[in-house]
Amino acid sequence: MLDHKLDPAKIIENLTTLGILTMRAAAGMINIRPDDCGGLWKLIGRVTVTQRTAQIDMWPCSGPLIDDADTAVLYSRGLDAWLNPPSVRPTGWTQRHDRELGPCWETEVTVPVTYEIRPHATGFGSAA
Repeated sequence: MLDHKLDPAKIIENLTTLGILTMRAAAGMINIRPDDCGGLWKLIGRVTVTQRTAQIDMWPCSGPLIDDADTAVLYSRGLDAWLNPPSVRPTGWTQRHDRELGPCWETEVTVPVTYEIRPHATGFGSAA
């Protein structure tokens, strides 16, 4: 039994060095979405886990609203995928087939919007 706390930053560093955890190039634009309770959520990327190799890839969205805190959340979700591998249990992961890698798990990563969004910029609240 370990008698010390694990350092998440060190684990992420080691997994990255081993090639298990990889931050990929930006794929897709951010997306602001409302939830059922009126809150707004920002899609910042997705995490995939290849079933054959257990390779964990983080795919950030691109755009001016992605910052270092969002990147840290993606790394955190990648680490969580390593500590708690995806399964058929309802955990927010879906299965898909990648042409190159075969079957993989995928989840979208969202964070709450903590800044003011103006209706004319998003289209929310516009009379269409």
